[in-house]
Amino acid sequence: MTTTTDPFDSAAARLLDALDTGHVDGIVGALSEVDAAIGGDWSDERVQPVRERLLELHRNTRAALVAGLVQWTLMLWRPVETERIRRERTALIHLAATVSRGFPPGPARELREDRLHLMGRQWLITDLHEAEALIGEEIAAGRPVDAAVVAGVRRSALSIRPHHSAVVDLAAALTEPLLSPGEAWADRALADVAALDAELLDARLGSRRDPAGGAGGPWAALLKHAFEVKSAKPTARWERTGRALIDAVGPERARERITEWLSLVGRPRTLELVADPDGAGAGQLDPYNLDALRGIALLLPLAPARPDSARVLGRLVESALRKVPGIGPQAPKVANAAVHGLARLDGEEGLAQLAVLTTRVTYKGTVKELDKALRDRAAALGLGRAEIEELAVPSYGMTEPGRRVEHFGDARVELLVEGTRVRQTWYNEAGRPVKSPPASVRREHADGLKEFKAEVKDLEKMLTAQSERLDRQFLARRSWRYGAWRARILDHPLVGTVARRLIWTVDGTACAWLDGALPP
Repeated sequence: MTTTTDPFDSAAARLLDALDTGHVDGIVGALSEVDAAIGGDWSDERVQPVRERLLELHRNTRAALVAGLVQWTLMLWRPVETERIRRERTALIHLAATVSRGFPPGPARELREDRLHLMGRQWLITDLHEAEALIGEEIAAGRPVDAAVVAGVRRSALSIRPHHSAVVDLAAALTEPLLSPGEAWADRALADVAALDAELLDARLGSRRDPAGGAGGPWAALLKHAFEVKSAKPTARWERTGRALIDAVGPERARERITEWLSLVGRPRTLELVADPDGAGAGQLDPYNLDALRGIALLLPLAPARPDSARVLGRLVESALRKVPGIGPQAPKVANAAVHGLARLDGEEGLAQLAVLTTRVTYKGTVKELDKALRDRAAALGLGRAEIEELAVPSYGMTEPGRRVEHFGDARVELLVEGTRVRQTWYNEAGRPVKSPPASVRREHADGLKEFKAEVKDLEKMLTAQSERLDRQFLARRSWRYGAWRARILDHPLVGTVARRLIWTVDGTACAWLDGALPP
């Protein structure tokens, strides 16, 4: 064995030695060393002899090498991502593509499975031509294409240039699954749609059901309809069809499922992927799913309105506008659709979320949509924009400024606003204070407890928003009639907790809340 001080020469020599031994793990390790020495550039003239030697290997050896690289790649998934791990995974992906490139037609089944598995773990597929060939073979053989691979093809088709039209056509042909899996919300939606349509089919056909019967029930039709929306403001025809589809599955059930799906948007991916070398894919929402997500947000207002409907749409706006390095807000169209959905909700909850979002959103396009939604609502009620924001603030169940008592059977919780924070004190059935919700509450009132916790989170957000809004009113030198000021500001159960800590000018006299009252 020849020794040298040049990193590439040393790595190449070790690789050639490993190739002579035929030990797969040794070859994989040596390959990684060579790849690091050339900076991943396998077009480097120095590496051509090594590359030729690789391509001369027997197909079974090359298949084993690809499998080894796949295993090394999967071993590099960690709960906490680092830039080093991301770079190493990307290098292994490219190495696997290099080893399998130029493989003779009709590759061994093991190699196809390994390569397809690897493609399904990439944000964008490294070798699109190979993907076309392998997927074509799977389809020709009558085998289903793995859903993760379908998702990779779809993302790649949305990101490539027009001259790769074959991949665009391939993506269009891969119609199943309806959503690209790998995101918590999409996985839940796909599972729910399959289970609910099967349930409806069982109820309709009973024992006459064909076990091989295909998909295409009313829930699948509802999900497909979500893809057909073309803007943040849907057409009347799209809404009519949406209402009919919601009626077909049951309005209340539709609301429950859609709310659950939207509540999962922004959760960590269920299938972690190798990001592109330029960082694309790190923390992004799957672009193929965005049209469906926009449509689902616009379907929710067509179902019966509930407080959690407004909450989940408000959170969707913020999730969709989360910034991704190199891209900016990741899904403004989804955010704008959620704003439109909030504007269409009946009741004060949607209005309240719009008011909160005006204090939190900075993306200009969505700020414009928020402003328009509030102005339209104000015009419909014959009020000014500032007045509609004041009337939009809910009380969150507080009967007096800053205090709420909620009963769960014989147990209770007292909620007290202190500054911009909320303190909770729980009492068990015997009336003794406890540190957390009693077991009976968690067991017998799980849904009510979940709703209460969600309201507390909203309350905390609204406290911050109202503090900022009152600051803006001071700068704008806003004035009120005394009765409206008392009702909307000073005595409001939530706004009053902030307003009573300020000094106000009433008829030219400075006043402050003291000992439970204003000075006479």
